[in-house]
Formats: sequence, C-alpha cells, structure tokens
Amino acid sequence: MIKTRKKVSSTCGEELHKQVIDRILKQKLYKNLSVFHEHSPQFRNAWRELRFTSLGILLDSYMSYTNYASPDIILLTENPGHLIIIEVKSRLTRASGEDMCRQLGEYHEYIAKHPKDLSEFLEKRGISLDEIADLTIGFSGVVGTRRRGVREVRYFELFEEN
Repeated sequence: MIKTRKKVSSTCGEELHKQVIDRILKQKLYKNLSVFHEHSPQFRNAWRELRFTSLGILLDSYMSYTNYASPDIILLTENPGHLIIIEVKSRLTRASGEDMCRQLGEYHEYIAKHPKDLSEFLEKRGISLDEIADLTIGFSGVVGTRRRGVREVRYFELFEEN
C-alpha cells in the first residue's frame, strides 16, 4: 500500500505564516521590519528585488543548488545588508534550520573556493564574487513549533559584515 502525505492547504499555511510573523514582531528585536510571506501579493516583487543584492545572489544560488523555490517568509530590516529568512516546513521532510544554515555556510565556502562554478550565474546578474565574499551567516534558532510539533519554524539570518 502506498502512503501519501496529506497536503496542507494554502489557507492553513497562510495562517501559520501570520502566526510566525506576529510572534517575531512581538519580540521587537528589529525596528522598521518589512515583512513578506509567500502568500502576500508583494512577496514576488520583494523577492525579485532582493535577488539582485549580494545577499539575494547568495541565497538565490543556494536555492537553485538545493531546488528550493524561495523562502516562505522574508523579513527585511532597516539595514539593507541584513536579511532574515524564515522557513515553515514539516520537520519530517526537510533538514532542520541549523542544517540548512550550515549547508548555506558550506555553500558560501564552496563559492569562495570554486569561483568558476558560479561565474556564469553571477555574470548574468552583473555581480562579482567580491561582492558576496564578506557575507556572514547567522543561525538564530528555531522560533517555535506548531501543531504538536508536526511543523517547525526555522529562522536564520544573513548579514554583511561591516
């Protein structure tokens, strides 16, 4: 017998995203946050603009590398070199946020060691490797779990070193 996973409706996902965003905003860790989640009409424009920044280039190339389409939620702070990515995924089907961030760090190191592998990707976007060389990736931990632990909210940050 083939078992299939029950698909979560987009309404359910949208509600979960709103809960996560509310929780982060209540913490008041950042001023002037711009919040975009994948169910909002502004998300596509924010993602498109973000992809042409040095942070976005690294993230976009990583997403291509791992076959992720885009993050679930993007938070932009008042600092243009600071990006917060939030993934809301089933913990059974995806790596944990720590793993994802570690992979992103490893990928960043890989980029530094194998610039030819990324040169075509970057050339199309008019970005040089030097522009993404000073990025630091910080993992801020799991924000929380919902639905008796079936879904996990992963939160990590990308920021440029000053």
